Amino acid sequence: MAQHLHNLGRQSQGTVVHVPDNIELGGEVTKHTNYVVEQLVADAFDAFVDVMDISCLEDTQTSCRTRLARVLRSDRCFCVYDTRLPHVTNQNQPETEVFKGPCHQMVATLGLYDLDMVVPGGRIEMAGVTAVSVRPTHRRRGLLRQMLSHGLQNARARGQTMAALWATEPTIYRRFGFGSAVKVATHQITACLEFLGPCLGDPMIVMVDRATFLDSARALYDRNLDKRPGVFRRSTDWWEARQLVASPFGSFPGACLRYALALRGEEVVGYLLFHTNSEKQDSNDGGVLFIREIFGTDVAAELELWRFAANHDLVSTLRAPFRPYPDPIIALARDSRMIKTTVSEGLHLRFLDVANALSARRYAISGKIDIALEGPDDVAGLYCIFVTSDGRAQCRRVAKQPIATDSSVRLHASTLAEVFFGGHRVSYLARAGQIEGPTDVIDRMDLMFLHRNTPVSLDIF
Repeated sequence: MAQHLHNLGRQSQGTVVHVPDNIELGGEVTKHTNYVVEQLVADAFDAFVDVMDISCLEDTQTSCRTRLARVLRSDRCFCVYDTRLPHVTNQNQPETEVFKGPCHQMVATLGLYDLDMVVPGGRIEMAGVTAVSVRPTHRRRGLLRQMLSHGLQNARARGQTMAALWATEPTIYRRFGFGSAVKVATHQITACLEFLGPCLGDPMIVMVDRATFLDSARALYDRNLDKRPGVFRRSTDWWEARQLVASPFGSFPGACLRYALALRGEEVVGYLLFHTNSEKQDSNDGGVLFIREIFGTDVAAELELWRFAANHDLVSTLRAPFRPYPDPIIALARDSRMIKTTVSEGLHLRFLDVANALSARRYAISGKIDIALEGPDDVAGLYCIFVTSDGRAQCRRVAKQPIATDSSVRLHASTLAEVFFGGHRVSYLARAGQIEGPTDVIDRMDLMFLHRNTPVSLDIF
C-alpha cells in the first residue's frame, strides 16, 4: 500500500463522480453500484485520515494532521463512500461539533501531488500518488483498483505524463504498471569514521538558525535540482511543513532539528539537517545522530559535512536514510565496514503518456529503437524512439498492440519504468529475462538509457 502518512486535504467542491467503468489497469474489475467517488470536503478531513490510520495501523496526531494539510491540495484528494453505511464520527472530533460532510461511510482514499520531477536532462509533470488506503472491512472488492484508476485518469486529464508512488508492498503495484525506478539506501555509520579525499576549497561548516537555513538551503537545492533525477521542486509549504520538522510523522517526538551550512568563502555549497535522540541515553552509551538530509554542490562539500556529522561528541552512531544506491560516500570511507547499509524500494513510476515521457528525457547516445511495450491497455503498443546526436528524442506510438519486429525489443511497461531514470541497466534486466530482443538492439538501448548521476528520492510521500 502506498505510503499514506503525508496526505491530507482541506476544502473542495464535493463533486460526486461515480466510480469509472473504463478502468485500464489490467485484470477483472468488480463493479459496485453502492460506491461513489467524491472529492474531499473540509468536514470529511478527519474521516479521510482515519481511513488511512485504520488501514495501516497508524495514529496520526493532530499536530501532524494540521502540518501535513498544507502540502496536499483538497481538490487532489478523493474518497470512496459506501452508500449503504452511515458516517462514523471521528474519534478526535469534538462531541459538540456537527458533521457537515457526506452522510455515508468513507471506505477508501487516494490523494495526488502535482510534482515537477527531474528526469535525465529535463523535467516532467508527474502525479505523486499518495494516501492509498481501503478499510479492512472493504478489502478484496476492487476498490483499490477503482480508486487508482480514477486517480490516474484524473492525472492524465491534467496533462501529466507519469505517476509516481512509494510502496510498502511493491508487488501490489507492478500489476498496475508501476516499476521500481529508484533504490534507496539507509546507512548506519559508526561515529568517528574517517573519510578519504581532499577538501577542495576547504569548505567551512557553520551552524545557523532556522530562517537562515531555509533561505540558503532552498536556494542551493533549486540551483542544483536538475543534477539529480528522481527529486522534485519543493514549495515553501513543503520545506516548512515537511523538511524543517524534526518529526513530520511523529516518529521522533521531542527531537530538535539542527541546521548547518558548508561555506566556501561567502558561497553556500552544502547543507546538513540533523537531530539527535529525543530520549536521554545512558551515560555510558553514545547517542544516535539522525541525518534528515545532506546536500552539496560537489563531493568536497558533502564530504566535509559528513566529517562534521561523524565527529560529533557524545554520538556513537549516525543514521542516514534516503541515500542514493550505490552511494559515493561508501567509496570515500576509509573503512567501509563501519557503514552498514540497508537497501529498499524507493520511487515507483507508471507511464500515463509513454511517447511524451520518453521524449522529455535526454539520452547518452543517438540511435533508433522500436519498443514492443506490454502492460495496461492505455500504454501498451509499439513505440518508435529516435534519438539525435545531442541526446534529444522523438517518440511516437505507431500501433496500439505490442507487435514485435526483428529489430525491436519487448518488455513490460513496469520494466520500462525501471530503466527510465537510468538507475537500472537494460543489459542487467535483459539477462534476468525481463527484456527480450536482438543482442545489438539491447546493447544500444543499454547505452542509450545510461545517465551519469544515480537517481535518488529525497522525499517520501
